[in-house]
Amino acid sequence: MALKPLALDQLVGAPLRALVLGDGVATRAAADYVSEVGFETTADRKTAVREVEFEYIHPVPDPANPGAVIETPTRVRVPLLTLFPVPNLRISEATITFAANVVDVKSARIKRPPAGLAHAGTTALAVPELSAVYAPAVAAAGQPAPTMSVTIKVVKEANSEGMARVLDLLSDSITSTPSRKPK
Repeated sequence: MALKPLALDQLVGAPLRALVLGDGVATRAAADYVSEVGFETTADRKTAVREVEFEYIHPVPDPANPGAVIETPTRVRVPLLTLFPVPNLRISEATITFAANVVDVKSARIKRPPAGLAHAGTTALAVPELSAVYAPAVAAAGQPAPTMSVTIKVVKEANSEGMARVLDLLSDSITSTPSRKPK
Protein backbone atom coordinates (compact mmCIF):
# COMPACT_ATOMS: atom_id res chain seq x y z
CA MET A 1 0.00 0.00 0.00
CA ALA A 2 1.47 3.33 -1.07
CA LEU A 3 1.55 6.23 1.35
CA LYS A 4 -0.17 9.44 0.29
CA PRO A 5 2.35 12.20 -0.43
CA LEU A 6 2.21 15.09 2.02
CA ALA A 7 3.71 18.55 1.95
CA LEU A 8 7.02 18.56 3.80
CA ASP A 9 5.67 21.02 6.38
CA GLN A 10 2.98 18.46 7.25
CA LEU A 11 5.54 15.66 7.58
CA VAL A 12 7.70 17.80 9.88
CA GLY A 13 4.78 19.47 11.67
CA ALA A 14 2.92 16.29 12.69
CA PRO A 15 5.53 14.99 15.17
CA LEU A 16 6.15 18.51 16.51
CA ARG A 17 2.42 18.99 17.06
CA ALA A 18 2.27 15.64 18.89
CA LEU A 19 5.12 16.76 21.18
CA VAL A 20 3.38 20.06 21.96
CA LEU A 21 0.06 18.31 22.66
CA GLY A 22 1.79 15.70 24.85
CA ASP A 23 3.58 18.41 26.80
CA GLY A 24 0.25 20.21 27.28
CA VAL A 25 -1.39 17.04 28.62
CA ALA A 26 1.48 16.54 31.10
CA THR A 27 1.27 20.18 32.22
CA ARG A 28 -2.49 19.90 32.74
CA ALA A 29 -2.01 16.70 34.77
CA ALA A 30 0.48 18.51 37.04
CA ALA A 31 -1.91 21.46 37.46
CA ASP A 32 -4.77 19.09 38.33
CA TYR A 33 -2.57 17.28 40.87
CA VAL A 34 -1.54 20.56 42.54
CA SER A 35 -5.14 21.71 42.65
CA GLU A 36 -6.58 18.44 44.00
CA VAL A 37 -3.82 17.46 46.43
CA GLY A 38 -2.50 20.86 47.50
CA PHE A 39 -5.62 22.92 48.02
CA GLU A 40 -9.13 22.65 49.38
CA THR A 41 -12.20 24.86 49.50
CA THR A 42 -13.21 25.92 53.00
CA ALA A 43 -16.77 26.19 54.28
CA ASP A 44 -16.74 29.93 53.51
CA ARG A 45 -15.72 29.13 49.87
CA LYS A 46 -12.12 30.29 50.19
CA THR A 47 -9.14 28.34 48.92
CA ALA A 48 -6.79 27.05 51.58
CA VAL A 49 -3.62 24.99 51.58
CA ARG A 50 -4.37 21.37 52.39
CA GLU A 51 -2.29 20.31 55.39
CA VAL A 52 -1.66 17.23 57.42
CA GLU A 53 -1.35 17.69 61.15
CA PHE A 54 0.03 15.15 63.61
CA GLU A 55 1.59 14.80 67.03
CA TYR A 56 4.69 12.94 68.07
CA ILE A 57 7.03 12.81 71.05
CA HIS A 58 10.09 14.97 70.37
CA PRO A 59 13.15 14.31 72.57
CA VAL A 60 14.57 17.61 73.85
CA PRO A 61 17.92 17.74 75.71
CA ASP A 62 17.35 18.28 79.46
CA PRO A 63 19.36 21.38 80.45
CA ALA A 64 19.26 20.33 84.13
CA ASN A 65 20.54 16.82 83.44
CA PRO A 66 23.18 16.65 80.65
CA GLY A 67 22.82 13.52 78.51
CA ALA A 68 19.16 13.08 79.43
CA VAL A 69 16.17 14.08 77.34
CA ILE A 70 12.72 15.42 78.06
CA GLU A 71 10.04 13.74 75.96
CA THR A 72 8.04 16.66 74.61
CA PRO A 73 4.70 16.10 72.85
CA THR A 74 4.91 18.11 69.62
CA ARG A 75 2.30 19.06 67.03
CA VAL A 76 3.44 19.33 63.38
CA ARG A 77 1.54 20.96 60.51
CA VAL A 78 2.82 20.27 57.00
CA PRO A 79 1.35 21.35 53.64
CA LEU A 80 0.68 18.18 51.61
CA LEU A 81 2.39 19.58 48.52
CA THR A 82 5.70 19.62 50.39
CA LEU A 83 5.45 15.91 51.24
CA PHE A 84 5.06 14.44 47.76
CA PRO A 85 6.76 15.14 44.46
CA VAL A 86 4.56 17.01 42.02
CA PRO A 87 4.29 14.83 38.89
CA ASN A 88 5.79 17.45 36.61
CA LEU A 89 6.69 15.55 33.49
CA ARG A 90 7.82 17.65 30.60
CA ILE A 91 9.62 17.22 27.34
CA SER A 92 13.05 18.62 27.97
CA GLU A 93 14.50 17.35 24.71
CA ALA A 94 13.20 15.42 21.74
CA THR A 95 15.02 14.31 18.65
CA ILE A 96 12.86 13.38 15.69
CA THR A 97 14.65 11.61 12.89
CA PHE A 98 13.02 10.32 9.77
CA ALA A 99 13.74 9.79 6.12
CA ALA A 100 11.52 10.83 3.26
CA ASN A 101 11.30 10.31 -0.43
CA VAL A 102 10.61 13.54 -2.29
CA VAL A 103 7.99 12.71 -4.92
CA ASP A 104 7.20 16.16 -6.26
CA VAL A 105 8.64 19.66 -6.29
CA LYS A 106 6.43 22.61 -7.17
CA SER A 107 7.13 26.28 -7.30
CA ALA A 108 4.83 28.25 -5.02
CA ARG A 109 4.54 32.00 -4.87
CA ILE A 110 4.34 33.84 -1.56
CA LYS A 111 2.97 37.38 -1.66
CA ARG A 112 5.13 38.86 1.07
CA PRO A 113 8.63 37.52 1.27
CA PRO A 114 10.14 37.27 4.74
CA ALA A 115 12.17 40.28 5.89
CA GLY A 116 15.63 40.22 4.40
CA LEU A 117 14.56 38.22 1.32
CA ALA A 118 12.63 41.01 -0.37
CA HIS A 119 14.38 42.95 -3.10
CA ALA A 120 13.51 46.46 -4.19
CA GLY A 121 10.32 46.28 -6.24
CA THR A 122 9.75 42.58 -5.48
CA THR A 123 6.23 41.81 -4.29
CA ALA A 124 6.23 38.02 -4.66
CA LEU A 125 8.82 35.31 -4.20
CA ALA A 126 8.92 31.82 -5.73
CA VAL A 127 9.78 29.14 -3.19
CA PRO A 128 10.04 25.40 -3.70
CA GLU A 129 7.26 23.33 -2.17
CA LEU A 130 8.20 19.70 -1.61
CA SER A 131 5.81 16.77 -1.43
CA ALA A 132 7.22 13.65 0.19
CA VAL A 133 6.34 10.33 1.80
CA TYR A 134 7.93 8.74 4.85
CA ALA A 135 10.62 6.26 3.93
CA PRO A 136 12.69 3.79 5.94
CA ALA A 137 15.95 5.36 7.09
CA VAL A 138 17.77 2.46 5.42
CA ALA A 139 16.31 1.25 2.16
CA ALA A 140 15.45 -2.42 1.77
CA ALA A 141 17.38 -4.42 -0.77
CA GLY A 142 16.40 -3.40 -4.29
CA GLN A 143 14.66 -0.20 -3.09
CA PRO A 144 15.96 3.31 -3.74
CA ALA A 145 17.61 5.12 -0.85
CA PRO A 146 15.58 7.91 0.79
CA THR A 147 16.05 11.21 -0.99
CA MET A 148 15.96 13.25 2.18
CA SER A 149 16.90 12.73 5.83
CA VAL A 150 15.43 15.09 8.42
CA THR A 151 16.59 15.47 12.03
CA ILE A 152 14.79 17.88 14.34
CA LYS A 153 16.01 18.57 17.85
CA VAL A 154 13.52 20.25 20.17
CA VAL A 155 14.58 21.55 23.57
CA LYS A 156 12.12 23.07 25.99
CA GLU A 157 13.08 25.89 28.29
CA ALA A 158 13.36 25.26 32.02
CA ASN A 159 10.23 25.33 34.17
CA SER A 160 9.08 28.65 35.52
CA GLU A 161 10.07 29.62 39.03
CA GLY A 162 6.44 29.91 40.12
CA MET A 163 6.05 26.36 41.41
CA ALA A 164 9.47 26.41 43.09
CA ARG A 165 8.63 29.64 44.89
CA VAL A 166 5.22 28.37 46.02
CA LEU A 167 6.81 25.19 47.38
CA ASP A 168 9.49 27.25 49.16
CA LEU A 169 6.79 29.39 50.78
CA LEU A 170 4.85 26.30 51.81
CA SER A 171 8.01 24.69 53.20
CA ASP A 172 8.61 27.82 55.30
CA SER A 173 5.11 27.40 56.75
CA ILE A 174 5.85 23.97 58.24
CA THR A 175 5.48 24.38 61.97
CA SER A 176 6.44 22.35 64.97
CA THR A 177 5.16 23.49 68.35
CA PRO A 178 4.81 21.86 71.74
CA SER A 179 1.29 20.50 72.00
CA ARG A 180 1.27 20.66 75.81
CA LYS A 181 3.73 21.35 78.58
CA PRO A 182 6.10 18.50 79.48
CA LYS A 183 5.63 16.99 82.91
